[in-house]
Amino acid sequence: MAFLSGQDIKPGAIYEARYWQNMAKMGASSVYVDTMVYIGERAGFSYANVNCISFNCKDADSLLYILLPKFSGEMDEYIMGKHIIRKLGQVDIPFRSKNRRIYKVYTTDQLNRNTGIGEYSLICKDFGVICRWNADLEFYQMIRIDVAKDEKILDEIDLLPLFDKIYGSDIMTQ
Repeated sequence: MAFLSGQDIKPGAIYEARYWQNMAKMGASSVYVDTMVYIGERAGFSYANVNCISFNCKDADSLLYILLPKFSGEMDEYIMGKHIIRKLGQVDIPFRSKNRRIYKVYTTDQLNRNTGIGEYSLICKDFGVICRWNADLEFYQMIRIDVAKDEKILDEIDLLPLFDKIYGSDIMTQ
């Protein structure tokens, strides 16, 4: 539980240490750790540190978590304030004895609505945003999640087997 050291632990809160790797720098990539904190639903999350790799994505990620339950419907585009979020595809992947529905989404603003400039993400209900990339050649993939509550580790999730199956599917070409 090293990722919880030095933090003011909130009773009942879920703490996720989310390990990201920059896939654009394979072979020379550091692993970045974000600690996400939430009570109940992920949509109301915060980060334990403003210097984490995902901090600049917090607003857009929060919108994705709010919209996630709607992605199973027929609508493919949502306007949320200044953000436009478009569902580009989905795939069901068996992982850890369950089928996980993975959505590919595009987040941008009104000016870039049809340019492809913005952020692309893979997101699923069980693990949240697990991959993100953009036109600036940034490409981050989550490789592991450690989940804790009330100072006890609840789960340690290695996401690499999930990504083997994701990359073997057609989700990246949708």
